Amino acid sequence: MKTSRSVFFVIVLVMAMALIGSGSGLGRDGTMQIEGIPDDASGGRYDTQTGVFYGDVTAYEDALIRVFMNDTEIIAVVLEWHTKEDYMKATQGVTVFQNETVIRSDAMEYFGEQDEADFRGTVRVELDDATFNGERFVLNLETEEMQFFGSFSGEFRE
Repeated sequence: MKTSRSVFFVIVLVMAMALIGSGSGLGRDGTMQIEGIPDDASGGRYDTQTGVFYGDVTAYEDALIRVFMNDTEIIAVVLEWHTKEDYMKATQGVTVFQNETVIRSDAMEYFGEQDEADFRGTVRVELDDATFNGERFVLNLETEEMQFFGSFSGEFRE
């Protein structure tokens, strides 16, 4: 029987990355948590030499991997985080919370060199005054430019 107690692996890293934040991510701290797996299970691993964290909790219903960086939270079921290369890939139930913005997608990749997050699959972007649904959404974090690819629809509110 799975325990309902959350298992937390918290890694505090000084890294060269930022996701859904302002400006360059150089020198930012982040934390990672794995929640909802049994006490005797491993949901992830971190290679200190390469700086790569890989987590996969697909075997555990309702289990999640969470990454927190400043005002941003990233949630996924499978996550690969290359802390030294400024790159992250998340799949299965990806949700990103940043300030008042929520982005949900099947997959997300973050490219630190370009300071861009690329969301693919079924994408939903929820802003204060609008909601967008579509297939691919790219956000340049430095310029805050949003690009919508493929079929997309939007609803605007006052």
